[in-house]
Amino acid sequence: MTGKATNAAYCRDAATAWCVLANQLPARAKDWTTRSAVITSTAPGAEPVSVAALMDKATSARLSFVEVSALRFAMCQHLAGSLFRPMAPPQPSAVTSAHEARFAGLIKAYSKDCTFRATGDWMIDAKTTLLCPPELTSVVRGADAPYTIASKIHGIELNDHLRPTIRTPLADQTDQALTISENESSAAFVALATAYGELVPGAPVLINAEVCQRGNDQPPSLFMTSQCTLVAGVPASAYGVVMGSIMIVYNGRGLLKALTDCLHALDAWGFEPAVDAHQFVFKPQTMGDANPLAKYESSSLFTAEVHI
Repeated sequence: MTGKATNAAYCRDAATAWCVLANQLPARAKDWTTRSAVITSTAPGAEPVSVAALMDKATSARLSFVEVSALRFAMCQHLAGSLFRPMAPPQPSAVTSAHEARFAGLIKAYSKDCTFRATGDWMIDAKTTLLCPPELTSVVRGADAPYTIASKIHGIELNDHLRPTIRTPLADQTDQALTISENESSAAFVALATAYGELVPGAPVLINAEVCQRGNDQPPSLFMTSQCTLVAGVPASAYGVVMGSIMIVYNGRGLLKALTDCLHALDAWGFEPAVDAHQFVFKPQTMGDANPLAKYESSSLFTAEVHI
C-alpha cells in the first residue's frame, strides 16, 4: 500500500483490500493501523478526514482517487517513524567546499546544453506536485496529474506559478539557485535536481511521500518535502539525502552541499551512471577524453583545484 506504484487503479484496489482485512482484525491487533488518525488537509476549504471513516467506506463503497491518496499518505505518515531515523550531515565530511565549487561549475556549464533527455517532464511534474498538499498527490490518476489537482487548488494562478519553470532556460534557473547560497526554495531544488538528474541519469529524486515508497536497498536519494510531516525531528518542509533508513536533513546547509554529498554517496554505493560526474568533481586528475563531461573542464567556471 505504501510501496512504489504508478497505477492509480491498482492503488485503489490495494487500499480496498487492506481496509477490508484491517477492519476484520481483532481490536488488539488494530493498534498498528492508522484508524485513529485524522487527515488535516492544507487545501483551501478542505475538511478534516477521519482515516477510520475512509476505511469503513472502502468496505461498502468505491473510494475516489483523492480518498485513496489521503489514505495512502496517512499510512506513510504512520509508518515513516519506524522506517527512518533523522540525522544531520556527518562532520567532518569527505566532501569539501572545493568539490562543491566544481559541481556548481559543472551544473552551470552542463545546464546550457540540457535537452531534458533523461528527466523529460519531471521538472514540471515536481514543481506542480510541490504546489499541492501532499495528501492529495500520494496517488494521482491520468497522464495530466498532478495538474488536475493543482488547477483545482490554484485556478488560473497555476500558470503564474509554473511559468518561470517552463519559460526560463534551465541554465538561468540553476545559475540563480547557485548564486544565492541561502536559496532553499522548491524552485531552486527542482532546477538543481533536474540538472543533477541529467548529469546522473536515473538518480532517484523523491518528493513528499515518495520518501516512504523506496526500499532500503535502493541507492542514495535526494528528497524534498513541502508541508509534509513524515518523521519526528524532520521539519515539514525539508530537503536532503535518504540513505538506507537514514534521512540526512540539510536545511540551512545549502542545496549544493546536499547534491554534492549525494553524488559522492551514489558513487560509493556503486551507482554506475554517477561515475562520470563523480570523476569530474572528485578526481579530475584521472579524467580523460573518454569521460563525456571532460569537455566542460575548459569552462571559465572552474577555478577550484581539487586534489584527493
